[in-house]
Amino acid sequence: TLSWEFMQLDTITELDPAFERAYGFGAPFISTLRRDAEGGKILLQKWVRRRPDNWRSHYTLGLHLFQEFQDYQAAAPLILKAASLSRAPQWLSALGVRLLSEGGFYLHALKTATEVFDAVRDKEGRLRLKARIRTLNYHVQKNAWDNALKDYLKTHARPPNSIAQLRDLLRTHVRELSSVIGSEKLAPEVSSILRETFAFQYDKIGRKIVSEIPLETLGIERPGIYHENGR
Repeated sequence: TLSWEFMQLDTITELDPAFERAYGFGAPFISTLRRDAEGGKILLQKWVRRRPDNWRSHYTLGLHLFQEFQDYQAAAPLILKAASLSRAPQWLSALGVRLLSEGGFYLHALKTATEVFDAVRDKEGRLRLKARIRTLNYHVQKNAWDNALKDYLKTHARPPNSIAQLRDLLRTHVRELSSVIGSEKLAPEVSSILRETFAFQYDKIGRKIVSEIPLETLGIERPGIYHENGR
């Protein structure tokens, strides 16, 4: 049920569409204090429609969808759109890519990260984005091995003795990554990151694909965002 406060704010923004405080402060207020996340979303969607050139409208709606609904797939494009608009802070690009990663869309996130790299101008932002690209590259490669393992298990009565038995099946799962690496539009420093190949092995006890050098890949095992509860 939509709150009374939402109804009032909705009416205010109809009477005065330019009253931006009603969106930027009103939506968080009713979401936090009145527990009306749906009303907050409707209000922010209206702000985006009325101010498509404003990075804050896209960012606030994206953040709302992430925090209140855990809808990473919907939130990420909004954050990335915000990052592309005038006066947007540079760190928004990295946040948008992280949200894509959180939803498990690693290849999509990798493509997006490489596409927005040239738009990031500050040194710190570029360093963060390059680290994100390397992390996503690792997980795209691992996913290819995971899918090869699934294919193997579908056609064999027992698990493989080693990862070598999955190599023929792997080829069908690496074509999309090859298309990203082969793009002529990539910055040279991004291309060098994407050419890195990670080593994996089959864990017979856990029956899963794991890093062959876990101490070296420990810092890139989690591609998403930080959660206080450790998830």
